[in-house]
Amino acid sequence: MNIVVAGVGKAGHALVRQLDAEGHDVTVIESKSQVLEQTPDYLDVVGLQGSGTDVDVLREARAAKANLVIAATSTDETDIVICLLGRGLKEVMIAGGSRIAAYLATRLLDINIAVKIIEKNPDKALDLALRFPDVTVICRDGTDQATLLSENLDGMDGFVSLTDNDEENVIISMFAEQQGVEHVVPKVNRVELGFLLENRASPMP
Repeated sequence: MNIVVAGVGKAGHALVRQLDAEGHDVTVIESKSQVLEQTPDYLDVVGLQGSGTDVDVLREARAAKANLVIAATSTDETDIVICLLGRGLKEVMIAGGSRIAAYLATRLLDINIAVKIIEKNPDKALDLALRFPDVTVICRDGTDQATLLSENLDGMDGFVSLTDNDEENVIISMFAEQQGVEHVVPKVNRVELGFLLENRASPMP
């Protein structure tokens, strides 16, 4: 498999070692040159210095053609952006209007990707609508399947679930996949939910 790994901290190094040992073609993206230089010479990997959120760097790493893009940086926001930007997208739906959702919306708009946010709290929804006039903000429950379908979920290129409930994030992400959404990223904080994500393409730990 062709795999792109963004971020080679302690966890990233261990992951790259394992992938290389299994015979995968690995490309590593790391912003800190000193960290990249510490990647052992005996590993058969390609190293690129730069940010995993930089579209040009992802393009050079051929992320769009990779079988898997793994984000292993130190922040949730960056990991989500990398998982989405590693593929060509036109429209993304976000369930939950959190701080991360606002950050993600900003980055997606910067590269001309249409964004739709579904947030059930009226105050949060209004704040997002005022902050992001180019984003479609829907004040409804983003965990409700009927709502997702009515908002054209099956026509989206990407779906990100950012509610405060891990179980709901997993369930609606699975529903999004069932509707044919190709790139789905659930936000999951609890390790014990990992077994639910074994078949997921782009889980965010």
